Amino acid sequence: MQQPIFIIGTQRSGTTLLTRMLSAHPGLFIQNEMGTYGVFDKPYTTEVLHGRITGRLRDRYSIDVASLESKGVLWGWKDPMLTPHLDELAEHYPQSKFIVIIRDPRAVVASYIDNAWGLGTTPYTG
Repeated sequence: MQQPIFIIGTQRSGTTLLTRMLSAHPGLFIQNEMGTYGVFDKPYTTEVLHGRITGRLRDRYSIDVASLESKGVLWGWKDPMLTPHLDELAEHYPQSKFIVIIRDPRAVVASYIDNAWGLGTTPYTG
């Protein structure tokens, strides 16, 4: 079992951009938010957790992690909802890599304000 890459950071901090850039490399497969509901339900072993994560990748993206690993492709998961589970991930994937994106909060807020939401509106402009 390979040790994956986990990317976390607040929304609008650049995690999606980083994920897209890394995923452009043929030796990396990192997917965006898949949701954590049910993944960390206890009790579980490392094998159960790995099965839940890889099952989520399979169900959502039709990706077979074992096939990726057999080809030497490093896989990962980007999701802000992983933040409360970092200790668990580090325990069960001790050699995994964690990338934490930190962006100036003023820039994050500005990005939220500038982002077009819904029907071309920006929610903070009244």
